[in-house]
Amino acid sequence: MTGPSRVRLEVLASAAPGQALVFFFPWAGGNLAHPSVRALAKDLAAKGHATTIGVSLPGRLARAKEPVYRSFTELVPDVAREVRQLLRKQACAPRAVVFFGYSLGSQVAWQTLETLLNPSDVDKAGNDSFDLAAWPVRLVVAASRAPQNLLGSLPKVKEMSDSAFLEYISAKGGTPKEVLDHAAFRALILPPLRADYELLETFSFSESPAGCSRDTDAIFGNHANVSLKALYGNDLETMDVLPWAGLVGAKGTTASDNKESSTSRWLGAQHFAEDGHFFLFENVASVADALAATFPFAPSTTPGEQTTSAS
Repeated sequence: MTGPSRVRLEVLASAAPGQALVFFFPWAGGNLAHPSVRALAKDLAAKGHATTIGVSLPGRLARAKEPVYRSFTELVPDVAREVRQLLRKQACAPRAVVFFGYSLGSQVAWQTLETLLNPSDVDKAGNDSFDLAAWPVRLVVAASRAPQNLLGSLPKVKEMSDSAFLEYISAKGGTPKEVLDHAAFRALILPPLRADYELLETFSFSESPAGCSRDTDAIFGNHANVSLKALYGNDLETMDVLPWAGLVGAKGTTASDNKESSTSRWLGAQHFAEDGHFFLFENVASVADALAATFPFAPSTTPGEQTTSAS
């Protein structure tokens, strides 16, 4: 058993019981107070699509003095444990459980889902009947290369000076120049941002955070309830994104692997071609619609009314 978790889950906006649950995993250095994150959650709730729950990590904003996570081996089991405890408490089954990761958050999201679907990898205190495999699950990854080709694309942050790291972050966009130029603001944002990038350097595609070897050909291949969709901006090439389909055993194309099937595992790759890495900032409503489009049935219907099911 590990020590106390430093992961917190925060309800950002609520829809009616029984609608989808969206777990949002922010980008490197990101926090749940960002206006685009709040707007996304509000949009999903206002349209009756989903309740959004943010994954809050230490080392930022009011939690700036708390120690950050330094490895996926440390972080992912804690996130999985908190998510599992929350799901166990649901009074009624959600129509979908959605893991939505943005940039770094995409890598945390899929490994958290992997851990939850492998009971030996997560603390099962309570020994109840919880089984995520019984629910429709959607993995939506945004602004991130597929894990198969992630490592070769990462900068060696530990070897960077502060000035070189600032230059790299500035080029990525998403952080106003006025913030990066302000010494007090830099002192707040740089430590968690650098820590998150250093965390990425601990990633291994061949080995899970629990130390187990992965079947890298199809990580969710035996979990028919999991479907996956990718979103990306103009900072990535299509070839960077399509290998995500391999996690569900599909061949990556920009379209769904089977447009006519409600049980499609690969839901395609959607390109926000007009915007860069942080395309969410300018496309909140479109991203919310892209998320809702992955849910197994429309908000206006109930499972009993649906003529075809998606799982």
